[in-house]
Amino acid sequence: MQLQHLINHETKRSLIDFINTLRIDYKTNIDKQRSLIKGKDFANEIIKIRFMKLRELNQYISKIVNDSDYKASKKIKNPYMFNKFVDKCVINKHSFYQYALHRKYLLNS
Repeated sequence: MQLQHLINHETKRSLIDFINTLRIDYKTNIDKQRSLIKGKDFANEIIKIRFMKLRELNQYISKIVNDSDYKASKKIKNPYMFNKFVDKCVINKHSFYQYALHRKYLLNS
């Protein structure tokens, strides 16, 4: 018999609630502050990067580097022009790239 047939509905609901509380506990105070300032999507992406393995980080970094928006924005050297002409999504990609690169260096050492 499968597990879903052995437990009743209330037990399933309590297990799901318990799993959701565990997921919330992954967020530190800094993650909560980051979600207030930068947004929930940004904070969730940082959490996702934090739990990646080295191989996944390499794939993630290469995916960002091969993105055309990221390549075009890397050519802008003036910070004023960068903030004026680059979209917030691309700025977030730069932040994700930097965070992933630092995580990769941390896992290598």
